[in-house]
Amino acid sequence: MKRMITILLSLIPLISWAQEPITTNGYMLDGDGSMETLDAAVLTESKSKDKVLDGKGMRFPGGVVCFEPDIQSAELGSIVQTKNSFLVRSIDLTIQENHIAGCQADIKIYKIGEEDVLTNIVTMTIVEDIPTSDHKTEIRFAPEDRIVLEPGRYYISFMITHESVQSKSPSIDSETGHFAKMYFPLYLKSSYKRSSSDSPLEKCGYNIGLTVRGRRL
Repeated sequence: MKRMITILLSLIPLISWAQEPITTNGYMLDGDGSMETLDAAVLTESKSKDKVLDGKGMRFPGGVVCFEPDIQSAELGSIVQTKNSFLVRSIDLTIQENHIAGCQADIKIYKIGEEDVLTNIVTMTIVEDIPTSDHKTEIRFAPEDRIVLEPGRYYISFMITHESVQSKSPSIDSETGHFAKMYFPLYLKSSYKRSSSDSPLEKCGYNIGLTVRGRRL
């Protein structure tokens, strides 16, 4: 009798487990052995998830865009548009190679108004040091203050703000043998450049891949 009781007690967990619903291959098997179709899972995008404000275009294999120290204060960037208020978290950029020693770069953000008048909306400089490298380097420019793009059009630009004296003369680094230049991957999408902050925008048929990340408010 004791042996029979022991066997029955050991079977209780198995009986209980068999009666619990089991999920398998998109169906639910209930305790009676019947099958019930499960509702499909629906994935919803969180409003707080970072988004890319605008695409950078198709990468041109092997193509590069060259920046040189003697074009300091020149700007190159993209025009983006938003229909909703957009909080800027970062502006990302890939540097293919950089042979400009002591290089520092700045991101400018301008609101495009009537008659294409540009108004700088950045109050705290968005600046990063660009290390010298023979390889790709991912650079993230993160604003220190809160920058919200209200609905409208904006010019987002990259510019070199500082480089060492050695980068300017001679034009070839005596240690590395490289020309003191910076190279970006080339993307097949129009962008805009200007030689100084007082110059008008000039359209060009390539893009250096500035990517504005953030979220809609």
